Amino acid sequence: MPYIHAAISSGLSAQQKRSLIHAITTATIGVLEVPAPDVHVFVWEIQPQNLGVAGHEPVPGKINNLTVVFRHGREPAVRHALIKRLTDVVQGELAVARDDIHVILSEVPPQDIGEGGILMGPPAQPGWFNPTSNLTQA
Repeated sequence: MPYIHAAISSGLSAQQKRSLIHAITTATIGVLEVPAPDVHVFVWEIQPQNLGVAGHEPVPGKINNLTVVFRHGREPAVRHALIKRLTDVVQGELAVARDDIHVILSEVPPQDIGEGGILMGPPAQPGWFNPTSNLTQA
């Protein structure tokens, strides 16, 4: 946990997808301070004719959506830092406009998540987060 679903327009090479997965994983580890084996990234390539923006087929590269499914309980500043960092990563890896990148956080209560048949507890806040300071990582 977390599980990150990247929905992108088709057309990336295998190397570009591997690089995107690696960059998303590294960014997530950096912000949430979770172990690498806990980060799962799924790339869903979608043919442009199977997509719609404002009722029309988008141009290639126009769809770049990340849905992050993770445990509920992280502070707003941590969630904001994750959105910003993932947006930076997708922009850098895919060379797309920031306005064409959407990051959706979907928080699941820990009591609704099992791993190895055991319910998960609440998430730890990352070490960089200080709730009494305005100097948190952006």
